Amino acid sequence: MLVVHPSVAANSVAQLVELARIKPDALAYGSTGNGS
Repeated sequence: MLVVHPSVAANSVAQLVELARIKPDALAYGSTGNGS
């Protein structure tokens, strides 16, 4: 599952990846899993 804020100008995973490449400091992410 991938969730993005409505203000993010990406309508597909490919667009999100491209946005992350263009503006690497503009996006943040979180993930679930076993911590340390």
